[in-house]
Amino acid sequence: MTDEVIAKFGQIDILVNNAGISTEKGINDTTLADWQLMLGINGFGPFLGMKHVVPHMAKEGKGAVVNISSFTAQIGMGLNSYSASKGAVRAISKAAATQYGRMGVRVNAVFPGTIETPMTQKLEESKELVNQMIKATPLQRLGQPADIANAVLYLASDEASYVTGSELVIDGGYSAQ
Repeated sequence: MTDEVIAKFGQIDILVNNAGISTEKGINDTTLADWQLMLGINGFGPFLGMKHVVPHMAKEGKGAVVNISSFTAQIGMGLNSYSASKGAVRAISKAAATQYGRMGVRVNAVFPGTIETPMTQKLEESKELVNQMIKATPLQRLGQPADIANAVLYLASDEASYVTGSELVIDGGYSAQ
């Protein structure tokens, strides 16, 4: 895919690694297959995206990578494979920022809180749980996809030309408590 994009457009300026799956299983209920699937998509996805795209960006001397992690990577919420996989995204983002910054490629990570998306739809089936989450969030609401999109847009833009290795938490203040 990288070669096709470069053949069509000449270069790649922005990479957003946003694929992900979730689970609410705790450690005792997580199977090895569950763990491998979670890390395979959430952890290896950003690694593979950067592995294949960043060398082209480095050759051009510029580029912006935004990896989507999760606020659970910072607070360990649930201590499950999801939090661990998003912790891998956090670590690889820092490592890539230090490795590729000297080549003109910026790498940052966004840490969404609970955002109203199809992935969180199961939560919305429980009005009680959703109300508890809203009450526990200082801004008193769940996030919207646009909240994350605007942060990604900033980090991918030239306005963030001196930002790399950063972690932008967008969780309505939940993890600040």
